[in-house]
Amino acid sequence: MPGVASSSSSTFSSTSRFKNARQRLSRLMSRLPSFSSDARDGFRNGFVNINGSVASGWGASSSSSSSTPVVKKRDREETATTPPAAPTTKTPKRVSTSPSITSSALSRFSWSESEHRRTLSSKLFYSPQRVIGETESGIAFIDDVPQGTDFVSILPTEISFSIFALLDPLDLDNCALVSRDWNRAINSDPLWRQMFYQNRWKAVTEPHTCWKSLYRTRHLLAQQWGTTKHAQTHTLVGHQDSVYCCQFDNDKIVTGSRDKTIRVWNATTYVCERVLAGHEASVLCLQFDEKIMVSGSSDYSIIIWDMVSMQPIRRVITHTSRVLSVCLSPEYIFSCSKDGTICVTKRSDFTLKYRLSGHNGPVNNIQVFGDYIYSAGGDALIKKWSLATGLCVRDYRGHTRGAACIEANDKLIVSGSSDNTIRVWDKDSGTSKVLEGHSKLVRSINLYDDYIISSSYDLSIKIWTIEGRLLTSLTGYHSGSLITAKADRQKIVSTSLGCSPVIFDFGAGLKEEHLAQITG
Repeated sequence: MPGVASSSSSTFSSTSRFKNARQRLSRLMSRLPSFSSDARDGFRNGFVNINGSVASGWGASSSSSSSTPVVKKRDREETATTPPAAPTTKTPKRVSTSPSITSSALSRFSWSESEHRRTLSSKLFYSPQRVIGETESGIAFIDDVPQGTDFVSILPTEISFSIFALLDPLDLDNCALVSRDWNRAINSDPLWRQMFYQNRWKAVTEPHTCWKSLYRTRHLLAQQWGTTKHAQTHTLVGHQDSVYCCQFDNDKIVTGSRDKTIRVWNATTYVCERVLAGHEASVLCLQFDEKIMVSGSSDYSIIIWDMVSMQPIRRVITHTSRVLSVCLSPEYIFSCSKDGTICVTKRSDFTLKYRLSGHNGPVNNIQVFGDYIYSAGGDALIKKWSLATGLCVRDYRGHTRGAACIEANDKLIVSGSSDNTIRVWDKDSGTSKVLEGHSKLVRSINLYDDYIISSSYDLSIKIWTIEGRLLTSLTGYHSGSLITAKADRQKIVSTSLGCSPVIFDFGAGLKEEHLAQITG
């Protein structure tokens, strides 16, 4: 194989490339919590016994192999009190101590103690002639282990993978040139599968999935996400007036407009496949799940649509003014209105369970997370409501003007306001961090992964870290004030007072078959 050494123990011919790979590995070992400091030192010098004892290897001096046995082990106190042995040609005697082999690094794996010992015996030439002592911390070796032995050929495969999995793909490419053993390990599917899932990524896979290619596609997608350098933009042409709301998944993009229609677009070709008519005024909000879609309108009603047939199931009127926001849970439909109330409607029979009142003005946006409803009001308050009792259990105060949008997760609440700021609230303490950057009303907030996506009447979409650092600002793509922007792993879909939603596709140029497999 080009660029690979001819034998499993020999290194790549380029000294500098080998040195770079070894330096990266040395830095890597300092990050491993499972090994002792002595064990990490051993890796830097060559290889390490699984239980923490160090043996010579890369870079060891040839003079270190002498007639005097040298014991290298973690229990330094014992070696300090033992006088050096006189030179002898006799076979060193084995010291009988505790047979226990313990290692926090190996405790995660299901190997039995006998399997550990058998592996050491076969891989490390474990014999009375070579081993001069054992301690609680592991097995000690004389200093004449063959030069060039490395951890890939010594350690269990799972541990080697755990080490390699901490490197990025560029470093792995360099490490694959070290030897045939390293190349074989680094190009194996189990390693790339482990790296894929340890990033909390998700995919629908097939039996013969190439995990290395799938990982590289997802890695590049993560690098390109949120930047316009590699993104392609698309516009959805079809609505006759401003587009107020949207939601999308892998298959479809759904938009609602002032032209009183809802359009369903193909998420790959961006072709309009369905036009849904039913509202008598602007469609201001919508949300769907696998079974139903709910849309809210300026005609004071919500319409429940069947997601399979795309036909209306029921029109429900519980508000006395415009319906500004809707959301769904497995049991309920939630809606809020300019009339200052939040309505909780049962999905089973579409009857009203709660009507929540408490805001001194319109309720602009709602979000349901767990057992609570979160609302953003024109009175500048963020409220938390108990779904079990229908009572307000907490107010979050901080905005100086009306709150326009809200989103929550398990720890945080994020809200945007007409005071041009974003606030990131701690659910428990009620304290907030202020994010400043928009120059006009912050109209929508979306939480994706560890990012906050905000859109504003200042014609910009901004992407922030969850800690509040501004990463990028997308401007110049819309002809009117931004209404909403929602994101997933590949796209940001945005709508505005203009007629055409704009899509930022960060997966442009990547393999379509792999993008189709990636779900998170």
